[in-house]
Amino acid sequence: MPTTLTPEQETQAQQIVTKLKEQANDHFLAIARTLVATDERTLFGQTEFDIRDQVLKLVGTAYSLHLSQKKTATAAPPSTAPSAAGPLHSTVTARGNRKASEA
Repeated sequence: MPTTLTPEQETQAQQIVTKLKEQANDHFLAIARTLVATDERTLFGQTEFDIRDQVLKLVGTAYSLHLSQKKTATAAPPSTAPSAAGPLHSTVTARGNRKASEA
């Protein structure tokens, strides 16, 4: 699915891919080693899960790189609502003891 990006977004994408290529090598090497160490009988099952784990780690790296470029400070002015002083205390509203109704 092609995505149209602004020039600034394209620059950000290129920065992410450059950093991701540097960090992805370890994940690809782990995948290649797992494939070379297996045979046809053990290609699926645990081997498949090990490879999926490496791919998910790679995706996690991509998300981390993207989020590290985001600004975390907000430009909005602070709220004017007063903050809570503390929990309210419970008060007794009934006077005296209640008597059980007689049937």
